[in-house]
Amino acid sequence: MPSREKIDIEALLIRAYYEKAIHRLGDVGAVALGLSGPKGAGGGYSTDDKVDTSSFSSRVAAQVREMQARLANAPSGLLDLHDVVLSLEDFYVEHVTGLDCRVWDADTAERLGHRIDTVDGASTIVRVERRGGVGAGREDLLPAGPARRLTRIVTSTLLIQHGRAADRPFVPAVEIARMRPIYEGARKEAVGYEPVYVTPLHAVVEGRASYAVWHAACGILREIFAGSSEYEVTGPAASPAPWLDEPRVLPGLIAWNDGLKDEEPEEAAPSPGKRRPRKVRSSGNSQAKSKACAA
Repeated sequence: MPSREKIDIEALLIRAYYEKAIHRLGDVGAVALGLSGPKGAGGGYSTDDKVDTSSFSSRVAAQVREMQARLANAPSGLLDLHDVVLSLEDFYVEHVTGLDCRVWDADTAERLGHRIDTVDGASTIVRVERRGGVGAGREDLLPAGPARRLTRIVTSTLLIQHGRAADRPFVPAVEIARMRPIYEGARKEAVGYEPVYVTPLHAVVEGRASYAVWHAACGILREIFAGSSEYEVTGPAASPAPWLDEPRVLPGLIAWNDGLKDEEPEEAAPSPGKRRPRKVRSSGNSQAKSKACAA
C-alpha cells in the first residue's frame, strides 16, 4: 500500500480551493466538457454539418482543452473532498443573550427533542413532544413551546469561501469604546454607566458562531477522510475557541476609576487673544462684612 501524505484538514482545504481551485472543475468544467448545461457550437460528427470557426467556438475549444488538462491533473482525493463538502448538512445558530449562542444541526435538534422548520427562507427551532394517547396519531410530534428564531449557516459555502481565501472566519474582539451614562428621573441625573462596544455584540456572536461551525465542519471532514488512500488527514490544529485564549472584558463589567484618587480638573488654557480670568479670593474681612450685613 503506498504511503499516505499526512496533512491537516485546514491545509487540505486550502490546497483544494486556493491552490487547485477544485470547485471550478466541478461546475464550469462539466459545462465546458459538455457533461451538463447547454452544448457548445460545432461539435457535430457528420461531414455534412457546417463547422463553426468563429472566435466564440475557438474560445470554447480552448476552454475544453484547458479543463481536460486540469481534470486529468487534479488529484482524485481533492475531487472526493469537494463532493463531501457539498454534501455536508447546514448548521443553525440560536442567539440566546449577550455573548451566548447555541449551534444546532438537524440531527442534534432531533436527538434533543427539537425540530427545525424553514418557511420562506426563515428558520426556527421549537421543542416538540409526542401526542401520546391511543390511535394512529399518537406518535405525532407537537410543538411544546414557542418557536425560536435561527440563523442559517451554509456549511459548504463557509468552507469553500475560507478555503479560497486561505484564512479562517474572523472573530471580533470584545472591546469597550466608552462608558455611556444612564440617566433617570426628571433632573436627568446619571445613576450608572453602561458600556458601548467597538463591535456590536451581535456581530461578535455571529463571528464566533461562524468560527465554531467552520471548526466543527473541519472535524467532520477529518472523520470522513480517515480511510482515505491518498491522505492521512489530521487536525484541525486551529483552536476550537480562540476568543477564550485572549484577555477579554465581560459585557457590563469594567473597573471604573479603580485605585485612582479624585483630582481637581485642570483649567483649560485661554484661547489666543483672550486674557485668563482672574480668580477672586475671599478674605477674612470680606467674610466679616457679609456676616455683619446679614445681621
